[in-house]
Amino acid sequence: MNIKAILTLALSAIFAYLENMVVPLIVLSIVMLIDYSTGIAKAAFTGGVNSKKGWRGIIKKLCYGVVVAVAFVVDWLLYISTQFTNFNYTANVFGLMIVIWLILNELVSILENVAILGVPIPPILKGTMKNLQNKIDKGDSENA
Repeated sequence: MNIKAILTLALSAIFAYLENMVVPLIVLSIVMLIDYSTGIAKAAFTGGVNSKKGWRGIIKKLCYGVVVAVAFVVDWLLYISTQFTNFNYTANVFGLMIVIWLILNELVSILENVAILGVPIPPILKGTMKNLQNKIDKGDSENA
């Protein structure tokens, strides 16, 4: 078997396991890249380019992956617990909430970065994202 076949098999297995999480994880990855890029642009614009801060930002983004992995383990544990109790749990709900919260966090950061660059941000956009983030923080999924 060549490397391409092994990589294709591994990615297919991961995507099959994650099912409905593939798109949110791709979106999270994209907004993380955009946030990092706008952060660099903001630093260049304000004269605050610093390699130490840049590395800190990269490490922070990588740690997002750790948080998401922990959320998936919690999802798995909750799902496994349904085998021994009457607790009814739908797989990946917790992980999805964490990924959505991180996406919203990144979007707020992107807006803050571009606002410093002079881009006008409609207050309703930033307010709506903060409101959604607060609802997720409070566990208010009915009104999110």
